[in-house]
Amino acid sequence: MKGYGFPPKIIWIRTGNLKTMEIADILRNYSKDIDNFIDDNNFGCFEILKLK
Repeated sequence: MKGYGFPPKIIWIRTGNLKTMEIADILRNYSKDIDNFIDDNNFGCFEILKLK
């Protein structure tokens, strides 16, 4: 039986209420970590916790 591969990956950004540009800044700041996460088949969830 052929497997279906890893389930969809989730990037979970946990913050308070932020403006769109602040969320974009968080994604830019974590871009290398996100790229590594996408390439690694051992993980399915990447959590970013950013509290003010």
